[in-house]
Amino acid sequence: MWPDNEVVPNAMAISASNKHPEETAMWADYWYGKVGQTYVYGVENVTYTIDDKGEPQWTDFVLKNPDGLTMNEARGAVTFGRSTWPAIFQPWSLTSSTVEDYVEEGRKQYRDQDQFVQPMVPGLSFTEKENDVISQKLNDIETYVDESLVNFIIGNKPMTEWDSYVQEVNHMGMDEVIGIYQDAYDRWQKR
Repeated sequence: MWPDNEVVPNAMAISASNKHPEETAMWADYWYGKVGQTYVYGVENVTYTIDDKGEPQWTDFVLKNPDGLTMNEARGAVTFGRSTWPAIFQPWSLTSSTVEDYVEEGRKQYRDQDQFVQPMVPGLSFTEKENDVISQKLNDIETYVDESLVNFIIGNKPMTEWDSYVQEVNHMGMDEVIGIYQDAYDRWQKR
């Protein structure tokens, strides 16, 4: 699993104000189930087939559309699931057929879970106080970092100012933010 900026990555939640939680759960079960997932692939034997290993594979209707349609246009011609929420992660057997060989080699080399010392943390929980500190300090830090890096890249800020840039990030409270993440990680490890 790879970290991202979503509140609940790779999942869904039902809010307390939802007036139909059971129906919403059924809807989610459908979309995240085997049948619902296939709508993302399209229609079997039109946009995809299942190989002898049980993996879906794109057909030429998608990869080399006779009418010159893009992949999304071809899939969208037969299904509404090509890019709608909920986003279902398509199997690598489908993704790999649309990327160059060097991408597949890079994926194997850098995303192979066996290469990690331990799996990445799926998500950390913070206390209300920790969230307040993170939202206040991290937003300012990220803005400063983004602006500074652009200025370093385009030459408005000379690289001789790198040390003062790092000092400013630390002065803004980066060590405190890192400490909060460390505490949350330590709590996660103990669960």
